[in-house]
Amino acid sequence: MFGNYAILSGLLVPVLLIIVHSLLGFTSHNQINAIIPMVGQGIAYTIFAASFWPIAVIIVPVELVGTAYGILFAAQSIGLALVPLIIAWIYDSSKHQYIPNVELCFVCISIMSFIFGICINYYRFDLNNKQVNNNNNNNNNNNICNNSQRM
Repeated sequence: MFGNYAILSGLLVPVLLIIVHSLLGFTSHNQINAIIPMVGQGIAYTIFAASFWPIAVIIVPVELVGTAYGILFAAQSIGLALVPLIIAWIYDSSKHQYIPNVELCFVCISIMSFIFGICINYYRFDLNNKQVNNNNNNNNNNNICNNSQRM
């Protein structure tokens, strides 16, 4: 059930944002109506907001979920504080031209998010395999114990 959140947040959203910011940054208003990428951006951020917080439950042990939520909140707050400053610096450095430099920055952030999403999904897959293997080993050991007690 929770695995779908990691896939949505980690892989689908960054790909959608890469497409959206590429369309906004590298096409002219004559080639594409800006409403289409803006709607795509809204959909991507909505999916991200709905799937970001459940990821902590997937990748951390139950006893550390509260700490994980604290770290996620701190990381999100740092991002919300620093990214506007970085964007303002890029905007000023490019002589107050928003396109394409600022959009290129958002594409790069989305690419980093995609790579991070691959890592989360790999870790989730690896963790699930270890849990399945441990459960199988425990079941086999229990069966051996139960069989030896019957003899």
